[in-house]
This record gives sequence, structure tokens and C-alpha cells, in this order.
Amino acid sequence: MWWSKIQIGIDLATSVTIFAAALTWWMNKVRERRVGVIDSARSTIIENINNATNEMALSFNDFATFTTSIERKINTKLRFGEDKFIDEIASGRIDVVEIHTLFSKSVDTMGVFYERGATLRYTIFPSLYSIGGEDEAVSILKKEINDVLVAYNKSQSGYIAYIKEITSICEKIKKIKASDPSADLVSIIQDEYIGSIFSIVDDPDYGIFLQDFLDDGDDDLFLLSLHKKSEEMTDKEKELRLNVAKFLIYMIANKPESLISQFLQRLAFRMQENRVQCKEFLVTLSAISSKMQQRSSDFSIKKAYDVLSSEKYFNTKEEIR
Repeated sequence: MWWSKIQIGIDLATSVTIFAAALTWWMNKVRERRVGVIDSARSTIIENINNATNEMALSFNDFATFTTSIERKINTKLRFGEDKFIDEIASGRIDVVEIHTLFSKSVDTMGVFYERGATLRYTIFPSLYSIGGEDEAVSILKKEINDVLVAYNKSQSGYIAYIKEITSICEKIKKIKASDPSADLVSIIQDEYIGSIFSIVDDPDYGIFLQDFLDDGDDDLFLLSLHKKSEEMTDKEKELRLNVAKFLIYMIANKPESLISQFLQRLAFRMQENRVQCKEFLVTLSAISSKMQQRSSDFSIKKAYDVLSSEKYFNTKEEIR
């Protein structure tokens, strides 16, 4: 009797041990499978990022070539002073049409860069989702590619469109002045081109150029008024709108080269901003790749980006490429 009880106890203990061992083995296999999936996802992300970075770096190189070419044409002449710069514009030695063409091509190249970055999301996000806990990577990547889009839109709808409208009117007035030096250009603009003038004045995308026509303090009010309908504007805002229109007419009639000079100086700065924005996206990809190669949950993509964009590595703000 007692022997049977001992035997049953041994059998139960053995069964429990076997069951525990089997459970442990199964859990280890699940864990290994999970780790294997994560490792596979990490490898996929790293491969996708590295391939995309190489491809996008080529687009960035083309874009940087355009931007530096434009900046050289502007900054080299501007180095001798603004008066000399304006004279160069008036004489045609600074070819505004050529700069406009190069800028348009640079923006097109930036658009290609953006499209490649936007497409990359469809290969990286699923892998990040399969790993889990990578919200930081998704958030930062979304922000950076959106910042590229914002910079692209500003260049397209603001800079390209503005200089096209301004040069169109300036060229027409220039021909009138050449054929009749005594012509009242201000009156001609008011009579024949007033619609074009207010089309420029009322466009929110052009506010960055027009605000320079106003005193400090009034510029912010004017920029806010551009997002209002005429009937919604205060008397002060309507007055500013008219003052900007009058000043624009005066500049086109008397100092078109100064108007172009102002645009080109802002354009050179815009080129730098666009280039930095694209480079920041590439550095962000590198930071995410670094994150995927780490297993520590304490590894911050933001911190990796800050280090990689510093002078020690990519020097995002100062180095062109």
C-alpha cells in the first residue's frame, strides 16, 4: 500500500516535471520565433533604409548641384555690394531668366526626392509595425518627409510663381519705356495692369516678399490680412494692402532691378533651407538605421540624429553634401 502511494507520487512528480519541461521548451520556441521575426524585420528595415538612402543620396546630389550653382551666381556678385549687384541685374550680366530656369529644375529635383521619401514609408512602416514599440521612428520619419514637402510647396507656389509674375510685368513695362522714354509708367500700370498687381498683393504665398515694403509692426498685420476676405479686413488692413500695391507699382515703374535684387537675395537663402531640409531627412534615415542595429530600448533616434547631424559627422547646417 505504502509502496503504491510512493510510486503514484513519483509518477505525478515525473509527469509535472515533463509537463514543465515541455512548457518551457514551447515558450522558448515561441520566444525564439518572436525574436527571429523581429530580427528579420530589423534586417528588412536596415536593408530598405540603406538602399533608399543610397538612391535618395543621388537625387540629393543632383539637387545640391542645382542649388549651389544658383547660389554662386547670386552670392558671387552680391559680395561686391547691393548697388553693384543691382547694376549687374540692370546690365543683364546677372541672367534672371537663367536663374529662374535653374531654380525650377532644382525644385523639380526636390520633388523627385520627396516622392522617393514618401514611397519609402510603405516599406519601412510595416516592418516597424511588426517589431512594435517604434512609434518614435514613425513619428520622426513622418515629420521629416512632411517638412520636405512644405519646403517644396513654398518654393513652387511662392518663389517660382512670384518671380514669373513680377518679371512678366517688368518686361512689358521695360518695352513701353524703351519705345517711349517719357511715358507715365505709373499711370500705365494702374490703368492696364492693376489686376495683375492686386493678384500679386493678395496672394498669401507672396507675403514673404511684400512684407519688406512695410514698416516694422505693420508687416505682421499685413501677412495676417492676406488670409481674410476683403469685407473681413479692418480699415488699417485695407490701408496696408493699398500701400503695398502703390509701392509695388512704384518699384516696377522706377526700380525693377531693386525688386529683382530683393527676390534673388531671398532665393539664395531659400536654396540653403531646401538643401538643409533634404539633408536632414537623409540623416534621419541614418539615425533610424542606427536604431534598428541596436537592441537597447534606451537608444533614442532623436539623440542619434543630433549626434549624426553635428560637425563630427554630417554637419547638416554648414556642409553642402
